[in-house]
Amino acid sequence: MSYFSRPVTTRVGDDYLNCPMDEPATTPSMTRLLAAEKVQPKESKDRPTSKVVFPIEVMANVATETMQFGPLKPVGLENPKTGERAYAVVQLRTETPIAPVTISWDSRLN
Repeated sequence: MSYFSRPVTTRVGDDYLNCPMDEPATTPSMTRLLAAEKVQPKESKDRPTSKVVFPIEVMANVATETMQFGPLKPVGLENPKTGERAYAVVQLRTETPIAPVTISWDSRLN
């Protein structure tokens, strides 16, 4: 069950849609992520390639547990209806009412 929450830093608005996952749901997701087709980024002067932000598939390749301590870290995201903390959380931010975009990571997925 997904739920909206406020950003931890500002506590203003309910801009984040949280999609919690338990461990049995996370494992197949990581397997699909690692098997997905990837592209090599092309660096240009208009959009330089980041040397600091690691794509999600690179982090998952180190160890799938890396995700629970990085972009899928559920700290401060207790489910408001149950009070439970998920094993992992995909967080989306609503840019427009109909077009949420992921904010937790970069990717080279095709």
